Amino acid sequence: MRRTAYVLAVGIQGPDVARYERRGVKVVNLPGKRDKYSQILAEFFDKLRAYWHSQLIQASTITEESLGELSLPEGATTRLCFFAIPTAFRSFYESIVFPIAESCGLVPLTADSVISPGDNVLAKVSALLDRAQIVVAEASSSWVLAEVGMAISRKPTPPKVLLIITEGSELPATLKNVNVILRPRDLSNNNKNRLFLDNLENQFKKFAEDLLPQFSEEPQRLLTKREYRAAVISAFTLLESTLSEPLPWVEIKGRPRSIYSLLEFAADQQLITSEESNNLKEWITVRNRLVHTQTSIRAIDARKIVNEILSAHIKLMLHE
Repeated sequence: MRRTAYVLAVGIQGPDVARYERRGVKVVNLPGKRDKYSQILAEFFDKLRAYWHSQLIQASTITEESLGELSLPEGATTRLCFFAIPTAFRSFYESIVFPIAESCGLVPLTADSVISPGDNVLAKVSALLDRAQIVVAEASSSWVLAEVGMAISRKPTPPKVLLIITEGSELPATLKNVNVILRPRDLSNNNKNRLFLDNLENQFKKFAEDLLPQFSEEPQRLLTKREYRAAVISAFTLLESTLSEPLPWVEIKGRPRSIYSLLEFAADQQLITSEESNNLKEWITVRNRLVHTQTSIRAIDARKIVNEILSAHIKLMLHE
């Protein structure tokens, strides 16, 4: 029942391999010369890290929107908002806080969404922190603070960090330069709870506004790099973010969250043409295929889709 042991070696010879394996130790024999040992190990760990990140979306509980964001190449701008929260607060955040983040065009995600039995938890959390643009953390446990520390230390572009501190608690000395919001100890106190949620919403809106220029430029940047699949996914990310924004020119009660319904609403309000709406709804199928499979898309088709999405995005922005 013991776990398998491994040894990493560079250019090890057959007799030495046999000696390890007789003792039940599996040998990972890396090709190369032993005088390049440190370089070869560094390259190996870089590849291993890349592999872990590539396997991040292999999870059954992940949402459709999160899957789209995680399908973008590493380094691309995403709408992911990673929540580092203890289990005790998960229900409160998922039912009340996540919808607020979504209304600001963000995509909330927790480590539990992508971690399956047997996974390397630290590797998955690290990968999520690399993809997320925003990290929201409850500063109520040491492991949460460790995750925040990982986020802040990311280079070259660390995510925006929002730390939630319980009323009466002190801010950790190592986290003095992050955004902080106080949370009431008693979440059933409606007045204090409302103030807390309003502060959260204002901070989410500010984060979204700060990131908007990057969202707007990302599809064209990816086209220039010939990342056609990623460019289409990124363009739809931008469109969904724009459509998710509150519409100040009309009162909408219980507005549906489906992108199909939002496109129909935009066409009904003459914000975009019916032809544009129909084309965009048709291309959602293309986007979904790109997200769920590793199929490619022709450059000419990608440019057509991205350009029409950006045109619709500009029209929608002009009406705000």
